[in-house]
Amino acid sequence: SVLPVATTPKHLLTVVIDDLGFDDLGFRNGGQIDTPNFNHLHQQGIDINAYYVQPSCSPTRATILTGRKPLHTGINFWLPNIAAGLSLNEVTLANVLNKRSYTSHAVGKWHLGFHKTPYTPTFRGFASFYGYYEGSADYFTNVTSGGYDFHDEPQMFCGPGCSQRPWGARGEYSTNLFTARAVKIIGEHNLSQSNLF
Repeated sequence: SVLPVATTPKHLLTVVIDDLGFDDLGFRNGGQIDTPNFNHLHQQGIDINAYYVQPSCSPTRATILTGRKPLHTGINFWLPNIAAGLSLNEVTLANVLNKRSYTSHAVGKWHLGFHKTPYTPTFRGFASFYGYYEGSADYFTNVTSGGYDFHDEPQMFCGPGCSQRPWGARGEYSTNLFTARAVKIIGEHNLSQSNLF
């Protein structure tokens, strides 16, 4: 059957979870693992379940943001703490959606480059970013590769002088902080101004 065309664009919520198995969600495993919020999202949304990811996170993130295979983005492996990142020539999904009256936010782990400010999320189409630049920060100390890696960037093009390090996040479980920020962004979004991604 043909899906009806929406009269207004729908809001998009993309959740990328590292190391989640295909059947680790309640709606796929007969309720063996209790995931009521994901079950609700599944019932109310669209489940894209025939796509596959790479064995490490950076290539998958690059593919989701560009729609291109890792071979074409140049992100073929987990990005260690080196001067590398998603090419600045790549157009991200956030860039495309922003041109279509969406406001895009990133919460959680970026892991697509930070060695120069233009590689960070608010320079790649996101109106805000709250989370880690790297890939493996401790959930309570927010330390990775020997340094504090937690960033709060409340606006686009938020580089030096704008990007904040929320030191008060130390000791708090980062997944709870990310969840609270996502809920806040969704709750405060002005529906009359733009759609949300």
